[in-house]
Amino acid sequence: MGIFSSSKYLEVVIHDLRTPLNVINLALRMIDETEAARTPELAEDLSMIRSNSLEIERMLLDLVDFSRLPNTRADLSRDRFDPRRMLDEVVEDYRAQLSTSQVEVDVVDAPSVVTLDHARAKMAAQKALANVAAASGGSLIRVRLYGKRDRCVLTFEIGVSPRDSVKTHTIDPENFQRLRGTAAERRGLDLSIVGRVSELFGGSARLEAMPGQGTALVLDWPVELARGAEALAS
Repeated sequence: MGIFSSSKYLEVVIHDLRTPLNVINLALRMIDETEAARTPELAEDLSMIRSNSLEIERMLLDLVDFSRLPNTRADLSRDRFDPRRMLDEVVEDYRAQLSTSQVEVDVVDAPSVVTLDHARAKMAAQKALANVAAASGGSLIRVRLYGKRDRCVLTFEIGVSPRDSVKTHTIDPENFQRLRGTAAERRGLDLSIVGRVSELFGGSARLEAMPGQGTALVLDWPVELARGAEALAS
């Protein structure tokens, strides 16, 4: 049974992990209100716990998104929207998080309208941007939107040289190594979701590694959702 047909089990995992996480967050809030929380030593310990709690919460969010991905193209919405406007929303949401990375957006000959699942397209773009930002080390991120024939292509580029172990490859939705991939290795569940959405659209996603130069995430989508209701999971 393919991993994308196990959403029922993921829902159980998500539910059972969320309960202790909520307890931890509640305990942190209660401790924050005490006099002891104002001591430097305890404040440092609380900060470490809070950071790890946030990391678990991010894992859960990725698991939720992962579990809600459909198995067939027929389950997607067919929405007409401007991809430039969608991308602007994604970048503005990112900037609102007060990230240290700067983002430049370049639009060249992009289609003015596409017919895809808007919510899933936006989610894939958000996760691609967040993944690149984590690997950027605070450096400039260049986001490009362009079209070629019947394609809508988004690229997320940084000038940070990849590790030797990071090679150019098409992102396989079934192949990830961690729930939260390390910034250097780029093998987490977030990119698996990006690859899955792209696959459902009838397109693809790939990571381009340029030694000594940088990396780029490339989301290559059709301007119109591919026809067919076939299941895409193995």
